[in-house]
Parts: sequence; C-alpha cells; structure tokens
Amino acid sequence: MGLADPAPSKPRLPGTRAELRYVAELFGPDSSTAYDDEATGAFLLKELPRATHLYLGCHGRIRYDTPDNASLLLAEGEELSLARIRRLIAIPDEPTVLFVSRFYELLTTDPRQDPARALARTQQWMRTLTRTGARRYVAERPALKARRGKALLRGSEQQASGRPTRPVRQPLRSRLTRPYAGPEYWAGFVLQGC
Repeated sequence: MGLADPAPSKPRLPGTRAELRYVAELFGPDSSTAYDDEATGAFLLKELPRATHLYLGCHGRIRYDTPDNASLLLAEGEELSLARIRRLIAIPDEPTVLFVSRFYELLTTDPRQDPARALARTQQWMRTLTRTGARRYVAERPALKARRGKALLRGSEQQASGRPTRPVRQPLRSRLTRPYAGPEYWAGFVLQGC
C-alpha cells in the first residue's frame, strides 16, 4: 500500500506519484494507493494492517528531543504522529531488544569497529537468526535473560486491541526457523552522523 503527494504538500512531490504508480503496478491488483486529498491518515490506518509493503511519498516532521512526536504530513494539513501509529499498530519490542543488543556488542568488541559495518552485520545476523539461536543468545546474557520473563521471545505480537497483528508474508517454514528474517525486524535501523 502507498500514498503519494498529499494535497496541499509544500513543496509538491510530483515524482512520488510516478514512483508509486510504477511500484503499485509491480505488486499487481492487490495494491492500494492514494494521492492528493485521498492521502489521509484514515486511508493509511485502514490499509496498513493488511499491507505487506509500505510506500510513503510525503513530507514528515521530527523533533529530535522527542522522536515519538515525529509525524507524517498528509492531506489537508493532517499530521499523523508516530505515537498514534504505535498505539494503533503493534510494534514488537522483542526483535528490537535482540537487534540493539547485538549491534552494541559488535560495536564495542573491537574499538576500531566501523558503526556502518556493525549495523550491516547485525542486520545479516537478524535475517539468519533461528528461534533456537535467539533463545540461546538471550539465555547467555544475564541482562536479557532477566527481560525474558517479560515476554521476550514468548509468542505473537498483539495489537492494543488484543488481536494478533498480521505478519509480513513470509513462507511458513521460514517463519518457523528464522522468525526475524523479514525486513520489518531489521531494516528500520539506520545510522546518523557517521
């Protein structure tokens, strides 16, 4: 699903229209798109739970002192905050604990370690990490092991409503053996200022 060039974007984003139209063609008839005054928060929140991929061709706003106040600038001047999206859609904590722990482990093991290399290695680790490997990793680290009783690696993510979230489509065998292989678990991590 995607939205592009919400009206009235300033400056306008005409290139995002072409990008989204082309990407939607690649994904076929199941794609859901919105442009201009249809590119609203209501559209995004309605379509997001069913989406396997997301394209956002819009402006955003961020406050570095409080990242949860970051927002997407949508049609008719609407601002959809990250905090609101988080409340409506489950954002799993467990994979983040694994990712951040492994990243800093790699970064601090060798004082000459390049942060970009540590990030790439952590992303690769997440893609290949098995469920058994994740449990072993947590069990071998006392600080993470203490967290384990608080839902780390215990099961499915839940929405605020208590309903399970819909995972990104991944073959069943892959989900069972490599539960964090999907990009939703590792692709959102970026380095700034390196």
